[in-house]
Amino acid sequence: MPMRRGRFAPQNTFLETIAQKFDHGNSNFVLGSAQEKNNYPIVYCSDGFCELTGFTRTELMRRTCACNFLYGLETNQEDVRNIQNALKTQKELKKEVIFYRKNGSHFFCLLDIVPIKNEKGTVVLFLVSHKDVTKRKQSGEATHDRDENASGRTGPGERKLTRSRSRKFSRDVLLHLSRQYQQSNSATKPQSRRPTKRSRRLPLYKRETTKKSKLLFLHYSNVKSLWDWWVLILTFYIAIMVPYNVAFSRHGKARDLIIVDMVIELFFILDIVVHFRTTFVNKAGRIVYEQKAIAIHYLKGWFILDFLAALPFEALYFINKSWGFLVQLLKCGRLLRLFRVVRKLHRYTEYSTVLLTLLMLAFAMVAHWLACIWYVIGLEEVSHNSTISWLYQFGETIQMPFIAFSPDTGPDEGSAYVTALYFILTSMTTVGFGNVSANTRAEKAFAVVVMLIGALMHAAIFGNVAAIIQKLYANRVRYHSRSNEIKQFIRVHHIEADLANRLEDCFHTTWSLSGGVDTREILTTFPYELQADVCMHLYRGLLDLPVFSQAPRGLFRMVSLKVSPVYIGPGEYLLTQNDVINSIYYIASGSMEVLQGESVAAILGKGDLFGEDISRKSPIRRSNGDVRALTYCDVYYITRDKLQEVMHLYPDFSYKFSEKLELTYDLGASEVGHK
Repeated sequence: MPMRRGRFAPQNTFLETIAQKFDHGNSNFVLGSAQEKNNYPIVYCSDGFCELTGFTRTELMRRTCACNFLYGLETNQEDVRNIQNALKTQKELKKEVIFYRKNGSHFFCLLDIVPIKNEKGTVVLFLVSHKDVTKRKQSGEATHDRDENASGRTGPGERKLTRSRSRKFSRDVLLHLSRQYQQSNSATKPQSRRPTKRSRRLPLYKRETTKKSKLLFLHYSNVKSLWDWWVLILTFYIAIMVPYNVAFSRHGKARDLIIVDMVIELFFILDIVVHFRTTFVNKAGRIVYEQKAIAIHYLKGWFILDFLAALPFEALYFINKSWGFLVQLLKCGRLLRLFRVVRKLHRYTEYSTVLLTLLMLAFAMVAHWLACIWYVIGLEEVSHNSTISWLYQFGETIQMPFIAFSPDTGPDEGSAYVTALYFILTSMTTVGFGNVSANTRAEKAFAVVVMLIGALMHAAIFGNVAAIIQKLYANRVRYHSRSNEIKQFIRVHHIEADLANRLEDCFHTTWSLSGGVDTREILTTFPYELQADVCMHLYRGLLDLPVFSQAPRGLFRMVSLKVSPVYIGPGEYLLTQNDVINSIYYIASGSMEVLQGESVAAILGKGDLFGEDISRKSPIRRSNGDVRALTYCDVYYITRDKLQEVMHLYPDFSYKFSEKLELTYDLGASEVGHK
């Protein structure tokens, strides 16, 4: 499947951010528009506000955010004026107000109005939150009454203390509400209780801006893709050379490649650094740019595997050159990177040719590894003075025998590897030919394992080749299937030869142009807006006509969805004389002629518009001639009813359309009587 790019379009996450600032107990708020100054209509209301007031969201939308529908007999008129003044002057306001629910019951509300600005500093919204403090208010009054009853008469000092406690209570409530607005990444300065500080902690109403480091790589960028392919090539090199060097290290040539291996090691280390600077797509489908989040994601993922594969084992060789075999053996850990290769290549497996190539490469890679192991087994048998080992017998056959206490004797590296690979491939694909055979117990045991692996891979790979090839030719099979259906249809219904030829010619030509793709069927799987944009692209020739030059974009979109395409071949008739015409036709390609009897009334070509002049009010109009294709023609048409349906929604443009509509040929210019 294609690379998951994520949601990279800028978004306005203001509403989501505000919703996160409120907990479930304090989510009673509305958002009002500050740009409609006469009414300040509500553009959003929370579920909590609906539950608090008893109104539905439908009843609340577009009503004023001053919430005058909550006013009642006990609502203080001074509070009402303060609310209106706060909205008019775009100032913050915190006030305890008596409001009334839809059912008529009143409640004490801590009202908080906060202006919301956009990135330009202009106030665009008002956040109006409502906190039901009825229980606390009643509790405070009950406590106050008990204190007065206990003291009998309250002195001036005591009344001052009571008012102080009341103000403290209000500040505590406001502080609690203010904390709901704090951003998660707010500054570490002590939180101020002053109202003017609160607006700074509110999010701006704007599209989110992505803060990207200059050294950050987009996971879908061309640079990152090229780097991934380069690392992939190096990984394949490691997958081939590491097992080979381990098996043939006695020949000493592995030490000649130590510099190459060190360079590759540096690339693998650099790849780790690159992954710490590469974006990724989170579970929500958004691209993550934060350095800390990227690092945590990589550390939890492939970091350990990449780290083990990038350990500098070559340094051991410089410490002690006799550790050459140990170094090559430890480097087998780099084969762990193949797990990442499998994951990266998985998205290409939907392409049949790529899948077939990958399966063959996997088969060859496994055969290469098994050949290296087969050589090591033979070499170990020879070291134990076994004269029946396949490697010993092979040396005798090519007259390069092993000589005791002479490590450099025996078959050369190239001959031994090719022979080992030959035995493995014959064992995996067939039962072998016997010229290279397993003789010792260890060799026979390994040969059994090779045959089992070969059987599994043969079933998994070559068993799917037929299905893969069939998938490659799926479109061709569908074409022949439809062609056979048409031929069967012709035979069943005894269609005459001339008409049958026209059917088959139309099918073959249409298929060659469309590739068997049904445009309408494809478009129905996409959202309406995307369908409209695609149709505007498909029928742009019609929409570029001067008659649509002043049309609004909305009309373009609606008209494009009403257009229907038709494809006709040479000699085919689009309309015949006296046919009812109720459409406008546009020739996208090809040429047509209008015949009146035996005479040619008009020849129409690419870009011509013909059909019915819908500006006339004739109820029924008939074609005054035959419209026949001279060549293969692509024609777009829109019916009168569909076009008038669109024009009814755009009455201002309808008059301009009727004035500017110029038909290359009006098929209804001379009406024919009704039949």
